[in-house]
Amino acid sequence: MTPEQEERLVSAFESIASTFTRWYNRQFPNITVRTEEEKLATFTKIPSEEDRLRESLGGTGEATTEEWIGLREKEFIDRGKT
Repeated sequence: MTPEQEERLVSAFESIASTFTRWYNRQFPNITVRTEEEKLATFTKIPSEEDRLRESLGGTGEATTEEWIGLREKEFIDRGKT
């Protein structure tokens, strides 16, 4: 491919891209592109009466690390200690 052909190809792709952009903006005028930070979801749990009672008594209701670790993880940790 000659340099002239490459330049013509690049300008053709740029023209196609700008045409698609204009078409998209006309079709979907209210849709904005969001950043990665805006795409991240935030989940909030509303505490129930039981959660509030547990918290007032000093418990969080969350599992301890030992409760989350399975057999394979325990074996891996034990192998790392020796």
